[in-house]
Amino acid sequence: MCQWFGWNKDERLLAYDAFHQAIVTQFNATYGADVDNLASWQLLCLVLRINPVPPDLITCRKRVLATYVNIFDLLAFPISGPPQIFPTEVALSKYSIREDKVFPRHMVAPDSLLFALLRHICHPRPQPKKKGGRSR
Repeated sequence: MCQWFGWNKDERLLAYDAFHQAIVTQFNATYGADVDNLASWQLLCLVLRINPVPPDLITCRKRVLATYVNIFDLLAFPISGPPQIFPTEVALSKYSIREDKVFPRHMVAPDSLLFALLRHICHPRPQPKKKGGRSR
């Protein structure tokens, strides 16, 4: 689109920011912005196929945060079906970078539900090693 309209670098950056702000607005309209809203976390549980949906905020939050999903895919749910769930943050990172679906963290309010869902895509955290494993 940028090439089609012949936008310069500044115009491209404005379009990029406007697009991501629209994504934030869409997320907040769909799932809510309040990080302490039980209904928002329960809706995320439904979309992420967490069954049964926990009846309390703490358990909902733990279950959702233990699930790795791309934000863009989460928002496409009504159109494209349930989002892909990744086994680790590293796997999500590889997918997000490969598909150019990396959401800019600076566009999201730090005390929002969306911010709570953001992962470390550029520098993913490795999974902790399981206890009790044999070392060689």
